[in-house]
Amino acid sequence: MDPLGVAGPTPGQARGRGWRRSSPGLYVPAEVPPQVEQRVLEASCRLRGAGAVTGWAALRLHGCGYLDGRDTDGRPLPVPLVVPPEVHLRTWPGTVVHRGRLPADEVGVRWGVPCTSPSRALFDAARTAPSVREAVVVVDTAAAAGVVDLASFATWAAQRQRWPGGAQVRQACSLAVERSLSPYETRLRLVWVLDAGYPTPLCNWPVTDADGRRLGRPDLVCPGLGTFGELDGADHRTGRQHAVDVARVGGVHRHRPRGVRRGRARRGPLPRAGGADARGGCAGAGQHSAAYLRPAARPGAAVRPTSGRERRAGVH
Repeated sequence: MDPLGVAGPTPGQARGRGWRRSSPGLYVPAEVPPQVEQRVLEASCRLRGAGAVTGWAALRLHGCGYLDGRDTDGRPLPVPLVVPPEVHLRTWPGTVVHRGRLPADEVGVRWGVPCTSPSRALFDAARTAPSVREAVVVVDTAAAAGVVDLASFATWAAQRQRWPGGAQVRQACSLAVERSLSPYETRLRLVWVLDAGYPTPLCNWPVTDADGRRLGRPDLVCPGLGTFGELDGADHRTGRQHAVDVARVGGVHRHRPRGVRRGRARRGPLPRAGGADARGGCAGAGQHSAAYLRPAARPGAAVRPTSGRERRAGVH
């Protein structure tokens, strides 16, 4: 606030409808929409030069467009802040404060906001995730966005395995891949591997027939079993996206391998019972189908965005 109303609202103005309180002593014009980046910026103003934004919020600013600041039920996630142990900063609605070691080389500035480095941000996000599966989701997302190199991050995180949550990060790294194109593809893969008991599939990998003709690029494919998996969420049911999906895997269908499709009508975790569905849907996949599904020797990039804006937004 500013008694003169120059650098901010006067006390009287702050009590009116034209301003909303973002944190103690700080106000934002009421018409400013609470978009994800705006929430992160407002939370960072509480740091006052000590600490940084971390976790999903820092990863968002580093380029992980799929981390939209909402949980699997669509509720807003608090913006995580990390401060040195000697700094006393209480949690405020919309934020969560962590105290811990914060080396200078793990802090930088991104879009004017003090943020932890990509590796530290991912480490914090994965170790505080509600489950190993959700930790894998965030590691997959960061790797697919090119924010971290998966192998390098796993090595970096292994040096911090004694930190709280370090074991969960290590387990998540062992299950993560770099070719998952969305959080729900990751969740489908984990149902495939952890619940159905299938071998780890290839993700968004082109497959060919025995003569080398390209058949398509399923979300998941296990050529040795002649099986594939497709995510069929609500956003895949529009005419345009459905046409893209059909073109992408049409050749695979024509060779009659066994497949699994998982629908998603809303946000939320895929039910673990899907493992039984997967086993049932692919029961009997044999050598006839497997002989026609061969992984391409050079898969190319899993993501082919057409612009930098789409790349930042996670479009595929």
